[in-house]
Amino acid sequence: MSVTNFPPVRAPGKRQQAFYILAGQALADESKWKSFDFSEAFTARYGRPVVYWSHWNRLMSTPYRTELVPRFRGTFNEVLDNMNFLSFCQAVDQKAVHMKGRVLGRLEMEGLYAQFLIKKFDEVGSATYRMRVILKKSMEKVS
Repeated sequence: MSVTNFPPVRAPGKRQQAFYILAGQALADESKWKSFDFSEAFTARYGRPVVYWSHWNRLMSTPYRTELVPRFRGTFNEVLDNMNFLSFCQAVDQKAVHMKGRVLGRLEMEGLYAQFLIKKFDEVGSATYRMRVILKKSMEKVS
């Protein structure tokens, strides 16, 4: 899953919303909207895993080496039952040291973890509301 699969839509930013509310004006003029938000197709599939689309964009566009991704077997729910962000980081660090590569920094590790979770989430055919809530709680530890 990449950002290009579900492009963002224009939306009013939080400050812009507050300004219009305080001024008593409507937010109807889409040409003045300055921020991006998740599309309806995205929220139907994934919910809102992070608060801001810009955070999501950062997580999903973080480059990484695919050979550093640990091979956690199992479904999305099984993986999350047996793994958290810290254990994922330890597994990636061990693999990087074993391959004589550099250890990833915090931002790279967050991006790798988020992309790993989305890949596991996508392996599940249909997403239920419960699974979207689990995905959101898992992402809260990252963003």
